[in-house]
Amino acid sequence: MIISAQQHAGAPMTPQRWIEKVDAARSEDEILAILRQYLRAWSSTDVAQLPKGCRPAHLVDGEDVARWAYILAAADCSQLGGGERNAILTRIANLFAQANGRIAMLAAQRRLQELSESKRAS
Repeated sequence: MIISAQQHAGAPMTPQRWIEKVDAARSEDEILAILRQYLRAWSSTDVAQLPKGCRPAHLVDGEDVARWAYILAAADCSQLGGGERNAILTRIANLFAQANGRIAMLAAQRRLQELSESKRAS
């Protein structure tokens, strides 16, 4: 069950809570649903503060998450040493990086399970 972005036990969702939701996800589809919900929760004012080219859309699969994680991380890193940081960009970059890592971990776990099952079957 996905909790509304606007409320979790009556309080707004924090960046840490979104990361916890990603960490608790058990599938790529669940992670995609969390990210879509996260993006829908953003106000148009917040979205407008993101640099052009850093506004994720059309999340279809894990490859999209990986692509956006890279784009957002590169943009976030380009801020280093360049004056005031865009906190919104940093938050979204962190979440997409976490989601990308979680998808990779789930894929590795699935592959290990498949290998283990194939060894037992032989």
